[in-house]
Formats: sequence, C-alpha cells, structure tokens
Amino acid sequence: MPRLAKSYQVFALATSAKPASVPPVSTITAILEPHADGSLHLPLPAELQHRRVRVEATLEAADESESVPRLATPEMLGQRREALAELRAMGGLKDVIPDPTAWQREQREDRPLPGRE
Repeated sequence: MPRLAKSYQVFALATSAKPASVPPVSTITAILEPHADGSLHLPLPAELQHRRVRVEATLEAADESESVPRLATPEMLGQRREALAELRAMGGLKDVIPDPTAWQREQREDRPLPGRE
C-alpha cells in the first residue's frame, strides 16, 4: 500500500494573544480519526489554548495495526469479569472507600469550560 505523506504549515489565530512563557516546542504524536467533514481536530495543551499556534504536520495513512481498538475484545472482557469476580470475593472496596459518592467528589478535578470563564 502506498504511503501518503504531505507536509503542511498551518497558522491558527486564537481569540486573544496573551504573552506567556511556553516551551519553544511541544511535540505531539497521535493517530487521529477524521471527522465526517474530513477534518482532524487536535486538542491543545492548556498553555497554548489562548494564543496563536504554529503547527507543522506530516500526514500519512496509519497502519490498522497502529490503531487503538475501539471495542474490547472477548479476551479483554473475560479479564475484566475475572478481576471483578476476585474483587467481589474479597468483599469489594468497602474498607477502602466507605462512601463512594464522597470519594468521587474528593477525587474530581473540575476544569474551566471554554467560553465560561
């Protein structure tokens, strides 16, 4: 199968350009799935979300073996069932987490939603 490789430079404008100390280069390697309109969407690190961003991308078809499976395989489901059965046999986590709702509130880290600062 021929490999598709193209190099693009994209300049995106953010709503406000605030000076910030950002490392000179942030390298991200990812396999992205195209949206229905054919575009790719790349989440930005927090320190780059409110400023102009220079992006250099090399686009090439990913081998299917590189893709993360979307659904759990029967083997994975079996391993999960076994782990849950062992946990139930041990009596669960009541001694570690007596109030799951309170524990979840303590663990949760809220983040500001875009456009709602």
